[in-house]
Amino acid sequence: LTSNLTQGLAVDSQNSQTVYFITLGQVRRSVDGGTTSQDFTTGLPSGAAQFIAADPQVGGTIYALFGNAVYKKAGSNPWVKSSTGLPTGSFSFLAIDPNNSSTLYAGGGSGLFKSSDGGTTWAVANGGLTGVNPAGLTIDPFNSRHLLTWSNSSGYESTDGGANWASFAVAPHRQAIL
Repeated sequence: LTSNLTQGLAVDSQNSQTVYFITLGQVRRSVDGGTTSQDFTTGLPSGAAQFIAADPQVGGTIYALFGNAVYKKAGSNPWVKSSTGLPTGSFSFLAIDPNNSSTLYAGGGSGLFKSSDGGTTWAVANGGLTGVNPAGLTIDPFNSRHLLTWSNSSGYESTDGGANWASFAVAPHRQAIL
């Protein structure tokens, strides 16, 4: 993992020595804390992976994002495309609820979508985010219905698990004048 070409990283929730990462668009896995790694793309489409995330509750379960498709791998099972309901377009991130890992969010240029069944099906989760391309999503670790997302210099908050969003003021960066 010393390469500056690593584009994403996820650590297994049950074994910190198992690390999944993306290098040059390819998913790799290390079982020795990153000392060595092997290709982990068997069953994935050709092309570049954009994002990888490990399930925070179920060891050995990971998700990889390829353009407008999410793929899931649970244990020794093969990668499975888990994108029913996602539109054609582009996504740049995944977020997994730390309290209920069957709840996931995918977002980016195509908007924001939510899955409540471990990625099997997806639905729009962007009420009030019309025209917004979310850059990321944070889930409150104490209240899974409280979400924050952002786009450029605008911030948005949901208190109902992504059904509705409202903008909030983001204080501009102020530089001290000496």
